[in-house]
Amino acid sequence: MSRPERADMVLALRSRAGDSRLRRILAVTDLPLHEVKKNSNAQIRRLMQDLFNVLPGVDDRDVRDAVREAEDGVQQVREEGVPVELPPRPASLRQLQHRIVVRNSLVAEGVGSEPQRHLVIRP
Repeated sequence: MSRPERADMVLALRSRAGDSRLRRILAVTDLPLHEVKKNSNAQIRRLMQDLFNVLPGVDDRDVRDAVREAEDGVQQVREEGVPVELPPRPASLRQLQHRIVVRNSLVAEGVGSEPQRHLVIRP
């Protein structure tokens, strides 16, 4: 990496994540580190889909709505300190919402049964 200050994130093999040069770059730049187990197209594609909230076969509008709901719920839980129930969503969108909650260091729990199954974000 010749110009790490221009990067938005660092992608590394899990086995190399402890490398001292990489750790120095991360400390200086405060960049997020994302790890993959193997240098394969499938693992990198899956990571990118997770990071950019891409769900193949799901309408982009539904994905955007689910992301917005989760982000708003996270913000409300942080501001008010109370659990927030999200509207019912299909399993793939709930899984996306759950990842967003976990990324924000909160806990989400699935409640109910299909088709009314939904997430509750807890402080």
